[in-house]
Amino acid sequence: INKIKFIILSDSLKDYATDIVRSLEPPLLVFANRDYSVGFSFGDVNVISTGISQRTVIREIKKDKFEEDKVSGISDFADLLQERGRGARDPQHNAI
Repeated sequence: INKIKFIILSDSLKDYATDIVRSLEPPLLVFANRDYSVGFSFGDVNVISTGISQRTVIREIKKDKFEEDKVSGISDFADLLQERGRGARDPQHNAI
């Protein structure tokens, strides 16, 4: 049986995630949540998005503290375009 390697990017790996992913040999599956979208570029990779996102909505500020709600939902077309672009930020890779 052909076994595909995988890695799950947790919060503890954020500082090293890009280097880790770029150093591993394919085939490889990388599981990452939405926290790994902004500011991360993993190179020549294919991105599969679940289309589900979670956002933090600030309801109000009381005594210098945010009152927040976590809202989950399905990504709209604009969000999906952003996710595609973030996954293919490397200049050598084209997102489709």
